[in-house]
Order: sequence, then structure tokens, then C-alpha cells
Amino acid sequence: MEAEWIVSWLRDNSPATVREIIDALNSNGKEVKPHVIRRALFKSQFVEMIGEKDIDGERHTLWSFTSD
Repeated sequence: MEAEWIVSWLRDNSPATVREIIDALNSNGKEVKPHVIRRALFKSQFVEMIGEKDIDGERHTLWSFTSD
């Protein structure tokens, strides 16, 4: 259920970094659980890694919702 929320959020807000996903979870009163984030990003057939983004000198992976 929690991973589904992340996938749904990505459907409306992608591309996004894990940092942005964590901010969204916090903003919506959801608990941040690393294993749930990992499951949503790596196990969902609707989420894929699409590249990287530089934020404050650090590289962050970009994740996107895909309907394929």
C-alpha cells in the first residue's frame, strides 16, 4: 500500500529524485521507510530510472513513471 502511494505520486510528479520523494512523503504525513521506497522504485513495472540530476554538487538518480 505504501509503495503504491509512491508510484502514484510519481505518476503525477515525475521525474523526481529520492530526495523529492522523501520530501513528498513528509509533506503528506507519510512515514519514510527506505525499504518501501526501494520496493516502489525497483519492483514496480511502472517506474524506471531515467538519468541523473546534480543537486548541490551531488548526483541524484531521477525516477519516472512510465505507462509501458
